[in-house]
Amino acid sequence: MEFEDQEIRWRYLPENDVLVATLRYQGIYGGKEDKKRPPESISKKQAQQLASVMEVERAFFFNNWISEFNRAAFEQKLSESDQVDPSIQSELFKLLLQEIKVVNVGFYLDKQGRLCGAQTLRIGNVSQISGLTNELISEFALKHIGSQLDARSGNKGNAHSTEKPSETLDLNRLFQRLQKVEYEQMRLAGMVRIRGKYRINLVDNQDEVSFWLEEGSSSRGFSILEVDMDRGFARIQKNGQTAKVYLRSMKVVAEEETGHSLASLNMLAHQVKSKIPFLTTDSEGFAFQMPIRPNDLKKLEEKNVFPEGISIIKGKDTVSWRMNQSSKSGGLLKKRCFPGYVPNALDHVRKEYGIRKQSNVDAELSRFLQTAQ
Repeated sequence: MEFEDQEIRWRYLPENDVLVATLRYQGIYGGKEDKKRPPESISKKQAQQLASVMEVERAFFFNNWISEFNRAAFEQKLSESDQVDPSIQSELFKLLLQEIKVVNVGFYLDKQGRLCGAQTLRIGNVSQISGLTNELISEFALKHIGSQLDARSGNKGNAHSTEKPSETLDLNRLFQRLQKVEYEQMRLAGMVRIRGKYRINLVDNQDEVSFWLEEGSSSRGFSILEVDMDRGFARIQKNGQTAKVYLRSMKVVAEEETGHSLASLNMLAHQVKSKIPFLTTDSEGFAFQMPIRPNDLKKLEEKNVFPEGISIIKGKDTVSWRMNQSSKSGGLLKKRCFPGYVPNALDHVRKEYGIRKQSNVDAELSRFLQTAQ
């Protein structure tokens, strides 16, 4: 099941620490299956999807039926995580299950005759949810940094790898791995091959030291990734940063970074270490702040992933996504999701759930926003 547009009106009540919202799914229809054109009527699977929405508390937030709150799924994940090891995530799931209430208001036809649906959403204890969310994001951020560094190393899983999965959440270890390797200060001093293994002698002019590297082992945190005699270079790495050692010119040249830049990963780690919250809440609304490279932000903006109603505030090293509300009408988010509406779900919904008048739905949603506590 898909919907063409979504509109979310919301209000944050700081005095009660409660967020209330009305959700409209506009232009609901059965989408393509197996790359075919939308059928004239919805499939059995699509009918089951609709039934699950009506029977279980589920709320969707743009981009189809994937990003959602699903009470049954949350309860299942909580049960599984508690059996393994209680965590920040399980604490957050418990709180969300306790504080979120979703109510189906019903289906209606809009002025264009499209099938639409509406829900109300209430979230209590927003501050505590925000705090646990920040802890979980910090944990994910450290794992992300570790995985980025592992991906750069080019030798993950090899016996001579210097990186250990257990170090992923160790901030001190991560900062060691995030230190920039000054490859431009190094040069090749010699190279030999003993019992089938190459050994490279490197000079670090900055530290005024000379050391040997042997294939299959490491020294001073450096290791050899490969030796290509035909093309006349060897590749070395330290802290996930790689460089080519040219056998003729004796130069050591750092290779271009892949993924997020080292500077961005450093800023992300410092945000976690400094306990600067990613998600903040105040009387005007919500903000999410994190370091990001201009090129990465440009890609997000080009993909048009953000709904109307979210402003982007660019700082020197960070970007903040802000969602503000007015004192009277609250806030509004809108997004075009999946165009291509056809009325193939209308008969099924009319028969199974009924169609309400839009004016009655509008009045009920308005009352909810104005009287909710």
